[in-house]
Amino acid sequence: MVKELEDAPRDEIAVLLDADASAVAGESFDVQVRAAGSILQAYLRRGRRSVLVVNSERPESRKVHSASTDTRRALELLAAAEPTGRTPAHTLLADEASAAARALEVVVVTARVDRPLVDRLVQRALSRRTTSLVFVDAPTFAGVAPAREPALLRLSGAGVAVAVVRNGDDLAAALQGAGAERLEAAGD
Repeated sequence: MVKELEDAPRDEIAVLLDADASAVAGESFDVQVRAAGSILQAYLRRGRRSVLVVNSERPESRKVHSASTDTRRALELLAAAEPTGRTPAHTLLADEASAAARALEVVVVTARVDRPLVDRLVQRALSRRTTSLVFVDAPTFAGVAPAREPALLRLSGAGVAVAVVRNGDDLAAALQGAGAERLEAAGD
């Protein structure tokens, strides 16, 4: 008797845009969208299969395997994204049916870093799955002083590449400042 096993198809990279309605301040969501688009385009230039996941009121995803129609559809999804999400990002990462959870690597772009998300990202990193976080410090877009996020230190300590973007920051420089070329920006 022969049993053939086949891995379920997985995208190499998932870029998860967390469109949490309660975490937006000023133009912070626009910066999240630009960051997600930049990261997605950087991976496409390297020929990496990707999936864009937008965690809005109705989570949507678009697979991007080439710089053609797939890219246009993914960018259209980003352009139409609104901060209407009510489901926490960690829930999508925990759901094995989610494209973000199945991906070999994941980049989360969010303005909210809560304990369940940190736990989920640390768990991925400890299981040797490449994990990155782009934290858009939304309060700085409302004129509030930068937030102190000790959770970001925990993520960095666990091997998660972390980039922090604040109001007035150059997006490409902030993404490259994470010290991980996997977060290299495609530009603004």
